[in-house]
Amino acid sequence: MAVQSLQTVENAMSVLETVSQHQPIGVSALARLLDMDKNTVQRILVTLGRDGWLVQDGPKGSWTLSAKILSLSSKVSGVMLERSRPFLSALLSATKESVTLWKLDGPHESRVTTLIEIIESPQALRISIPTGTTFDLNTPPGSHFDVQSFLERFPNGRTAWGTPYLDHAPRYFAHDRSYPMAMSIGSVIFDGPGSPIGSIAVIGPKTRITEDKQQHIGEEIANAARIISGF
Repeated sequence: MAVQSLQTVENAMSVLETVSQHQPIGVSALARLLDMDKNTVQRILVTLGRDGWLVQDGPKGSWTLSAKILSLSSKVSGVMLERSRPFLSALLSATKESVTLWKLDGPHESRVTTLIEIIESPQALRISIPTGTTFDLNTPPGSHFDVQSFLERFPNGRTAWGTPYLDHAPRYFAHDRSYPMAMSIGSVIFDGPGSPIGSIAVIGPKTRITEDKQQHIGEEIANAARIISGF
């Protein structure tokens, strides 16, 4: 006999996930996105808020994720974070730009990435992203140089790091569509020869991460991602 799922739990998880993707967001907008009854959504938001998973900006304000979410993220990504920290510091010293570590979740067609660590640039003009920020990597559609096309070419650690680079393809990607004035150069971290689990990236103003600097930065980041991946 098949075990049936609990609709209330599924609804609560849908609310939590949608808040993470569209925060800050109000109850009416959230109900429209989920095509759910507004009162049901309100009750779920209040429950998640009382349990500390969500935070509301005032009695009738918008909802955002709380820092409690990061406690789960750190448990899931603890090994990757521990391995990455020396490289985050080294990349900051080498580039003087903010360095970020992201956790990847989901299949290729619905993959999301969540920021779990950032070391900010010491420069006055810098890119700062709140820890816990989540992006859907398929919205808007990816470009030819983005992380999704990187993963189409290298779907696992074996294809990215486990064979000689006979194809001469770069093991890094550029990303410039989340923030209009920012450029991010990153590479993917894999679970050994297995699936992608995260990415490490340097992000800064486009005026500083110019095209002539991208290859050098990219190769430094790719080398870090390879070692963190276990190769």
